[in-house]
Amino acid sequence: MNTPRIQVLLDNVDLAPEVLGALELVGAAVELHCLEQDEPKRGDRAADARLIVTSDSHHLVNGKSAALRRWLDAGACATLVYSDFTNQRKAPEILGEPSCAVGFASHLSRDALAGQLTAMCRHRSTMNAMHRELTALREKERAMRTTLRRFHDELRVAGTLQRDLLPATLPEVRGLDIHTFYRPAELISGDSYDVVRVSPSSIAVTLADATGHNVAAGLLSASFIRTLCRPGRHPGDPCGANPDEVLARLNREILAAELSDCLFVTAIQATYDEDTGVVRWARAGAPYPILVRRGAKPQLISSEGPMAGLNADARFEIMTTKLHPGDALLFYTDGLEGVGVASGRAPSSKALVASEWFNLLPSRSIRSSLIELDAKIASSVPQSKTADDTTVLALERTMTRRRGTAAESGVALDTGRIAAAV
Repeated sequence: MNTPRIQVLLDNVDLAPEVLGALELVGAAVELHCLEQDEPKRGDRAADARLIVTSDSHHLVNGKSAALRRWLDAGACATLVYSDFTNQRKAPEILGEPSCAVGFASHLSRDALAGQLTAMCRHRSTMNAMHRELTALREKERAMRTTLRRFHDELRVAGTLQRDLLPATLPEVRGLDIHTFYRPAELISGDSYDVVRVSPSSIAVTLADATGHNVAAGLLSASFIRTLCRPGRHPGDPCGANPDEVLARLNREILAAELSDCLFVTAIQATYDEDTGVVRWARAGAPYPILVRRGAKPQLISSEGPMAGLNADARFEIMTTKLHPGDALLFYTDGLEGVGVASGRAPSSKALVASEWFNLLPSRSIRSSLIELDAKIASSVPQSKTADDTTVLALERTMTRRRGTAAESGVALDTGRIAAAV
């Protein structure tokens, strides 16, 4: 074993006989320094142990803390403050959190002090290993922070691109206002929607929610679902297929793709006829649409239809709803079911139906309801891990002709879409 190296700092005192005797017993190479007059040398091999000799450790810590901290921080090694009088209760509070272990002792015999110094020196290799490990961990932490920042920036760009894939403008539909609300729970959303004209007098509407709101769900909703559900993309349906056929095709393609990170999709596929005001729609595991009529209580319209990606033989029921002037039909993803739910309660259609927001739908415009929805989400407590993307697509029949467009939340809402970005 190499000769131990002990650094001795004197605080206006001489070395007591028991201290000299202990150093001789240890057989250490001793460095003598004056605590306040000498400055620690950095870059030199650190001592195996440090002994601070003072007449009053409480006075040392109180009056000379700056000098003491310089020595403690210069090299991490076990340190013993040895004095005639020790007040150990106050000292640790004033020292704060030094970079090395500090102990206090007084009135030790030569052999007892030698034993402590020997033990301190023997722990040097362990402390060196811990110091190296701590340094390595700090380097890893810095690298991880850099990687996380880069990943977060990439996610933000991906989220922006995903929102750019949503319709920038909505078709002009005679006697119909189309309102859309889109608020991702995180940077990447599993929700998507599309509205396209499929004939001179009809439009097709798609609303889909891929499992989760991670990157896989976002990519699936932004490209895969949009491509499969958009009319005119497949032979034999230049003007759009029936809603149940579109969902059946989506179901088959998801199963055939054998996706590993995003297995299931809920969706609504619908068509609207300008001449009759009739909406034909089918759902694949999506929440039941809300029918809003002035002067009547809003109602959920139930139908059969499992999530896409579960069963190759799935069948999706076609429903027909005629909208009269003033009526609205709301399609939405399950994030809406969590709005206004008390902390600790699970989101559900039952909770949505009982909410004030739901029951006030007939007494105000859909536009106003969506603006309030945006405010509710924005002012709610920080979103929990169970928070979900929220998207609403509403068809409101009117007697006037309007053109639906897109606008960002926070801008003057003179359009049909409210899009809230994270």
